[in-house]
Amino acid sequence: MSRSRLTLLLLLTGCGVEPTPEDLDGLIHRLWLSYDAASDAELAETIDALYAELGADTLSDAVTGEVSDLTAESLDVVGLSDGRDPTLPRGFSLAYTYPCTLTDLEPILYHLPQDTLYEGVYDSYDRRYTSDLDAFTAREAPQITWSADITATLLNKSYFEHIDGGLRYVGDPERPALLGRTVLPEPAAFDDEDWSFDQDYQLELWVERAPGEIAHLYVIWRHMVLGGLSTEDDGVVNTSLRNMEDWDDRTAELCAEGL
Repeated sequence: MSRSRLTLLLLLTGCGVEPTPEDLDGLIHRLWLSYDAASDAELAETIDALYAELGADTLSDAVTGEVSDLTAESLDVVGLSDGRDPTLPRGFSLAYTYPCTLTDLEPILYHLPQDTLYEGVYDSYDRRYTSDLDAFTAREAPQITWSADITATLLNKSYFEHIDGGLRYVGDPERPALLGRTVLPEPAAFDDEDWSFDQDYQLELWVERAPGEIAHLYVIWRHMVLGGLSTEDDGVVNTSLRNMEDWDDRTAELCAEGL
């Protein structure tokens, strides 16, 4: 079966995603809201609680969940309080583990030409740093930020998107961590008027739970319309979750290969 036919089959089928437990859901939203403003100590407290709720020490298989809606405050913290409906994007998450160290993982995450690492995902990818990478890697600045222009193809439909993203290092002496955040500030442009991708917000957390073992929490709130389908369809969400898991598997390969 071709990849495009398999993807279509996945989009048309799939079981529902179970709701995220209430305590874990609340911690995910707290982490999103505190990404910029909180101190390392405050973030470490939230991360420790998240780590415990996930059972990250014993996590083996992938764990997925449906995350509750964003709020107006959620959009305010990323400068996108422009009248868009924060309840429109559907939230879903993946908790997964793979072999890597935080030291080896970090340069993969901030690497500019991501299309050379994740081949076949993009038609084109142009990322530019919007803050000082050297200051970030020297731990003189807590964050690195970037913007990227991307073209890609989904089920033979081409689209263009501009995203803003970045990383934050949380220097907790007991459990250092990396946070990632990506937003879609303007709707993507499809070459088909029946397709749209107008909201996307991503939050990631990476913790080295043991030497050489990464626990990764990946959360997306997304609204897409794919002709007669949308992110309200469980098959669309399940396909996205499968792709997120594949992404982590490729990241593990990159860790083993070395960047």
